[in-house]
Amino acid sequence: MAEVPRQNGRPVFLEAATGRTLLEKPEELTHLHGNVLVPKTHPRIALRGKLDSLSAGFLETEVLADERGEKKLAEELEELRSAVLALIRAEVLEEPAEQTPLLGLTSAQIRQQSHDIKHTLGIDHPMPDYRMGSLPIALNTLRTLVRETELAAAAAFEENGSCTRPDMVERLNRLSSCVYILYCRKVAGCAKGGAE
Repeated sequence: MAEVPRQNGRPVFLEAATGRTLLEKPEELTHLHGNVLVPKTHPRIALRGKLDSLSAGFLETEVLADERGEKKLAEELEELRSAVLALIRAEVLEEPAEQTPLLGLTSAQIRQQSHDIKHTLGIDHPMPDYRMGSLPIALNTLRTLVRETELAAAAAFEENGSCTRPDMVERLNRLSSCVYILYCRKVAGCAKGGAE
């Protein structure tokens, strides 16, 4: 991250919208990067909030999985949460998003498995139902949080009809697919008489 310039020992900020130089950071503005300030309603700031909420959603679901004795699922969710934390870093530092495997699957494998659940798990795409129990429903809710974050990223990085950060959007899309795979695995396990 770029160092904030100083004048007479005090930080100097730049308001992105106007190009104005400011010697104090107003409360209604926040850091986009370095010394550049934007309104707190800026799409990238909104994306940061969604990423933060998404990390919290992963933690909540991990706790539920752990409380149910689903250690492997809790560990898989932690792996995915780590990918969210890497996205936060990549967005703030304006670095490329990691495209490492998730759940031991490449991007192409994640896409294939999530699109062909019948072939992957032997079940149809499951529709959420309260009778599934709290853990599958929590996974489905988490999947929707990832999707909302993906949409926020698409909006934050849209310029003149093009996406300036397809790496971020694709990574979020694959995270959504990973959570969907975990949800479907859980539903398939319950359908075969496995524990909730």
